[in-house]
Amino acid sequence: MKLSVLHVTVCTWTFSAALAQAACVTNETDRTLYFTIDSSSGGDRQADFVKPGGEMCLPDAQGQVFRVFASVDDIEGCSRIVGPSGRDSLLDFQSADNCRWASHGD
Repeated sequence: MKLSVLHVTVCTWTFSAALAQAACVTNETDRTLYFTIDSSSGGDRQADFVKPGGEMCLPDAQGQVFRVFASVDDIEGCSRIVGPSGRDSLLDFQSADNCRWASHGD
């Protein structure tokens, strides 16, 4: 009796969490606000008004910073460095770095 051996090669692709995950911010306030997400390298930026309950994302979460303003022209707002999950929610907006983020409870 002759036994055959079958060799199977399995290819796996491994993506780092930073590449596979986007940085996303959710507006959980009752106001439409102007959000930006900036990459740590300064090369990428997403900016737009986000309605209550809305979300904005930018690929590659590592080192991103969320910023939020009442309007495009405002210079006073709030900022938050993206945590390990790559996500955060703005719960309350008060200008001049007086905002409450969901990650404050972490």
